[in-house]
Amino acid sequence: MGDLPDAPAKSRKFAGLIRQKLAEHGQAPVARACGVDVATVSRWVSEGRIDQLAAMLDVLGLKVIPAHLKVYPEAEIEALLTLAQSRLSRLTHASELAEDDE
Repeated sequence: MGDLPDAPAKSRKFAGLIRQKLAEHGQAPVARACGVDVATVSRWVSEGRIDQLAAMLDVLGLKVIPAHLKVYPEAEIEALLTLAQSRLSRLTHASELAEDDE
């Protein structure tokens, strides 16, 4: 089946990441974790099940990211950026970072 031609870019990105990690780790660990044989995992790949899984995750508002990455709510990041920009806009030299506010 391969890539779905009308799949949104995010779905294609998710499927690509899944395929990349599957190639890195092999099909055997996935088969063991899912309680199936390696031929079943191979069939999932060849029949386009990876693309379907990626599309399902996208529709459900979920995403595929590497486990070593951290995810934070956008509102928290915006708040941190606002605070950082406010402080940094008042600085003219890096040495001022160590000075106490008075």
